[in-house]
Amino acid sequence: MLLALSACVEDPVAVTRAPTAFAGFDQRAVVGQEVALDATLSADPDGDPLRFAWRMVTHPDGAAARLDPDDEAIARFVPDAPGVYVVALTVSDGAREDHDLLSVTAAATSTSPEPLRLTLAPPACNVPFRAPAEARCADGEGGVSVAPDQLLAPATAPEDLTAQWRWARLPAGVPGDLPLEVGPDPHDAARFTPPRPGAYWLSARLVGKQATSAIAYATVHVFDDARPRAAPVIQGPATAKVRERVILDGRSSHIPTSTAAIHHRWWLQTDPSGGTAALVDRATGCAPGVCQRFTPTTSGVYVIGLEIAVGTATGAPALFTLEVSEDLP
Repeated sequence: MLLALSACVEDPVAVTRAPTAFAGFDQRAVVGQEVALDATLSADPDGDPLRFAWRMVTHPDGAAARLDPDDEAIARFVPDAPGVYVVALTVSDGAREDHDLLSVTAAATSTSPEPLRLTLAPPACNVPFRAPAEARCADGEGGVSVAPDQLLAPATAPEDLTAQWRWARLPAGVPGDLPLEVGPDPHDAARFTPPRPGAYWLSARLVGKQATSAIAYATVHVFDDARPRAAPVIQGPATAKVRERVILDGRSSHIPTSTAAIHHRWWLQTDPSGGTAALVDRATGCAPGVCQRFTPTTSGVYVIGLEIAVGTATGAPALFTLEVSEDLP
């Protein structure tokens, strides 16, 4: 007797992880000047190609501004009325999607910088995930902290100030309500315990009765034992005048575990000029790619990013804020 045997083989089940949408940081703008929204830092953990969809959620009364294009990584629009524009981003990998929001506050005319200013220290810090106490920003209790480094309030009494902190971006899989402990005094540091490796981007601003500072950023890079502890560092002035040449210096960037050549990648994260300003490589005094020359063409807050890598190993980026005005002293 001949027996026919058959085997049942199940097809493996592919697990698709959701992408992470990142619409960029909140911006300030001037009515009539084009605003660029950049979602290129959105990512998919599986490496799947992404589709982008932008949508204007709210706008000032009487405004008719439209996003064009609304289906690419970089979208643009021209504010046509003063007020706050809220834009939604949806990123899809074909199976799953993620969402993000940002706001653009448009003023009727260009104004000088606020009389309040805040910088954060350290602006970038490396944290070994399994030994956080070794970090420069360790708080002594297994977590990390970022503190206001400089508060400038020439027209506002300190007791009138508050510091507003928020997460600008969190690693994939970390909930957006990750506890961020901050004391009541504007000089108090913000403290948190990272639940996993990745780049934790913090933002903070000072708020007074008559004015609000520009947003300041700090990045905490949390690495596991298998990744190089890259430390991108951007040095440059905190303020500049329109059309003033600015040098951004990345020579202090380093990867302690490597002696190989470091590759630098620079980009404009936030560009109030709408694309008329650009980073230019400055080789004089620096190796190619290490320093950048930048000439802002309009007033506003520019955020510059720097990422460093050795071979295929890439660290988390650092951010640098430059406040530009027509009439700085």
